[in-house]
Amino acid sequence: MPQAPAPESNEGGSALSLAAITERVPPLVAQEIQQAAQQVQPEILQTLQPILAAAVAQALEPLTQHLQATLEQLQALQQVPRQLQELRLLVRDRAACSIARNRNSVLCMGPGKERVPLRWPQHQGKPVPALLGGKRRPSTVKGVMKCSSSVIDGILEFYDQPLLGSSEVRRKRLLEYLGVYSC
Repeated sequence: MPQAPAPESNEGGSALSLAAITERVPPLVAQEIQQAAQQVQPEILQTLQPILAAAVAQALEPLTQHLQATLEQLQALQQVPRQLQELRLLVRDRAACSIARNRNSVLCMGPGKERVPLRWPQHQGKPVPALLGGKRRPSTVKGVMKCSSSVIDGILEFYDQPLLGSSEVRRKRLLEYLGVYSC
């Protein structure tokens, strides 16, 4: 006894595709099925569109937050070369300043030392100007003690030191910055 052919099924289950169904039914019925599917499809899409949009937005939210955080990190990383250059300059200035301060620290240790030339450390990679306010910068501790307040203020400004206090306080601040103590 001959057996009827087994119904075809999709790989994922037993449901038949629209094309498989239309192949097995008379052409008039197939045409009606296709028309019904075409009429229902926009309604299904219209119903599913807000649901899918909300699901996609919810799924993308953590990714959006992660991308925003990554962007902020990249912007911070762009500052690193500039910060490294500033750090190099600072270390270089501090090293040069330390050498000058060590050398200057012996200037007031004995008689006649106040006439030994000061060593002027660079600041931000620049040497102290030779002329400040139209006057020469002092070259010794004695010169610092005798020079005008405008020259002292010009040097303090150059070294980014405060200009507060009396003339005597500002002179002492400058000498201490240079490494000269207890003169």
